[in-house]
Amino acid sequence: MGIDYADIDAEVTFWHGENDTNVPIGGARRLATAIPTAELHAIEDADHLGTLLECTPEVLNTY
Repeated sequence: MGIDYADIDAEVTFWHGENDTNVPIGGARRLATAIPTAELHAIEDADHLGTLLECTPEVLNTY
């Protein structure tokens, strides 16, 4: 048993720092590839906290 990511039809958006060492971006890339409706925003030169600090205004304005 497990999750069949191909069956997810909800809109999914990932915001992830390219330099995140706490949670490496590879996991987000795999999920974004596996989920048909997913969109990945890879933030260049951002780490774990940097993504939050850099992207909060854009996320709030977008959603």
